[in-house]
Amino acid sequence: MEVKYLKDSEFLVLLLITTFVVITNVYFIAWDDSPQSWDPALHLTYSFVYFNLIKSLQFSEIVKVSNYYPPFFYLSSTPLYFLFGFSEDIAILTNLIYYFILIYSVFQIAKIMKDRNAGVISAVIISAFPALIKFQRVYMIDFALLSLTAFAILLYLRSEDFRNLKYSVLFGIVFGIAELTKWNAFVYIIPSIFALFLVNYFMRCPYCHQIVKNGWKVGYRRFCSKKHLKLYEKSAKTNNTMLNFAISLFVAFLFAAWWYLPNLSTVIMRLTYFANIGGKEGDPAFLTIQGWIYYANSILDAVGAVFLILFAVSIYYLYKNNRYLFLGLLTPIALIYIILTLLSNKDPRYIMPVLPFVAISIGVFVSSLANRKYSTILTFIILLFGLLNISALTFGQPDIDNKILPNPEHPKKEDWKIYALLEAIKESGGEGKIVVVLPDHPYLNGQSLNFYRLKEGYKFAIYNGVYIGYEAFVHNFDKITYIILIEPREHKGVYGDIEKKLYEFFYERKDNFEVVKVFDLPDNSKLYIYKRT
Repeated sequence: MEVKYLKDSEFLVLLLITTFVVITNVYFIAWDDSPQSWDPALHLTYSFVYFNLIKSLQFSEIVKVSNYYPPFFYLSSTPLYFLFGFSEDIAILTNLIYYFILIYSVFQIAKIMKDRNAGVISAVIISAFPALIKFQRVYMIDFALLSLTAFAILLYLRSEDFRNLKYSVLFGIVFGIAELTKWNAFVYIIPSIFALFLVNYFMRCPYCHQIVKNGWKVGYRRFCSKKHLKLYEKSAKTNNTMLNFAISLFVAFLFAAWWYLPNLSTVIMRLTYFANIGGKEGDPAFLTIQGWIYYANSILDAVGAVFLILFAVSIYYLYKNNRYLFLGLLTPIALIYIILTLLSNKDPRYIMPVLPFVAISIGVFVSSLANRKYSTILTFIILLFGLLNISALTFGQPDIDNKILPNPEHPKKEDWKIYALLEAIKESGGEGKIVVVLPDHPYLNGQSLNFYRLKEGYKFAIYNGVYIGYEAFVHNFDKITYIILIEPREHKGVYGDIEKKLYEFFYERKDNFEVVKVFDLPDNSKLYIYKRT
């Protein structure tokens, strides 16, 4: 009865935090009026285009929408649009689907590696990581990629190193879908299954696939017994592992090729460019100490100090008590960490797909404590920190300015005059004209304004000045009818120098323009619409 009670209590803990995540996500998304910033606006633009193509039955055009971002994430939002209509809030709520995929995958992976209790605790922990809470509230690809990566790893484990054909095929399907979500899915999935394959190769019986501590050693492999060695030798001729592996890759290819083959040359060209752009954006090089600790700091920011300490303790505990789990959980993290560090282009969100391994390591440690009472107490402490993390990122409380809890956030009610700006351009004769936005402002940039223009059906073109570049701006200046400015403006960031040059060039020719409208912005700056006279 006591064991059953403890299992039920831990399941209730998971149910509580899952419900809290869903409710707070819906609340935050519904009440937050912040406009879409750079990348979310771009992704929403694609999603809106895909929805309209499907609605008008133009399926052949889907492959042509973007030759850089694959379409699956955007397409996964379309059922919600048909049910509730297109809106920013409905689009972002697509992440709830991927949240359930994530907690299911983490629960099952931990259950396979340890037991049910480890699965429950791991799912609770992954629900409480600050970075993942934040990414569920923006329309970005990264959270979906994380969830599908975890799901693919789960199916690989279920395939028993591709011994099981059914799960090998399912792995191939999810791998293909993950690649259709973002092209770098293989950077996470291949190293993970390679690491798990190596650990299983050296530590599991080839015949029964059970973990072997001593057993009967033959070469580098260990068998449960001499009997299993003989049975394995007899069955080796009918072993379809390599065939199943090939089938899974072929299935992945079938699912992804319809988009990649028509866009392959452009994808490779743009990936090569963005893989090496890190130096221009100020990312630390891999030959520097800053380069090697970049993602360590990113993990700290993603999970918080409390969970990072628990992760370090769990790694030490597993090293001392369970080498299989130590290697099985740490090796994928290490391989992905090294690969991402060697790449020039860095971003904190790129390391997110290793977080399920972090959560499972902590979950396995907590569930393995010899004293069941301590394990239960620690589980409820984890729940408490999880609820505090979610509360800080939803209601702005508790407000603790350090690494113990994330910096507080709450839904914002601010009017950045986007709809008024678009309407002012239309009313001043903007139909068919070209509009260039000079500031690379989070909300008032070309990508963001173009999304709202498209959504509202305005018939003029909007471009981001810093993206088209100074030379192109100067070359096509006479074709530009409207210029959007913010003043006062501090030119900083990755595009600060270009932005400054654009401002200077325009101000030298300002006499050829007149002010159409001026808006006061929430940060006390002013938004100017200039029109060529």
